[in-house]
Amino acid sequence: MRKLYRIALLSACAAAAATAHHAHGQENPARLAVEVAGIAPLTGQLRIAAFCSEDAYRSFSADAARIVSVSGGSARTHLSLRPGRCAVLVHHDRDGDGLLTRGFLGIPSEPTAASNGARGFLGPPSWRRVAVPISAGENRIQVRFR
Repeated sequence: MRKLYRIALLSACAAAAATAHHAHGQENPARLAVEVAGIAPLTGQLRIAAFCSEDAYRSFSADAARIVSVSGGSARTHLSLRPGRCAVLVHHDRDGDGLLTRGFLGIPSEPTAASNGARGFLGPPSWRRVAVPISAGENRIQVRFR
């Protein structure tokens, strides 16, 4: 389950980053500033994806995504979203190869983090635990690697 989750996160980031950041064909009146903290080592890329419905989250169909190069212990980016509730997932692609590096038994060796500091067990955390309110205008969250 965890393997599928992380592969889906990478795919969602890549697909959403390659498209315009519009929700269901409409302009997005909300902007989310995402600060990612606790990044170590200072190499690779961050793959950041936002999911603005429980259905999108469960199917890993990102509403917006960014790929950000790591250059310090924290990074910032902005995502255009629709108001409501959204979940943010981040993968630290330490070697920058666009793939999730795995160790013994296929267990991922690259970290992931979620909004609200939520952690899952044998898969992603529940929508209820990761969803944050997004209002029209400017919004801010911090996602921290542990």
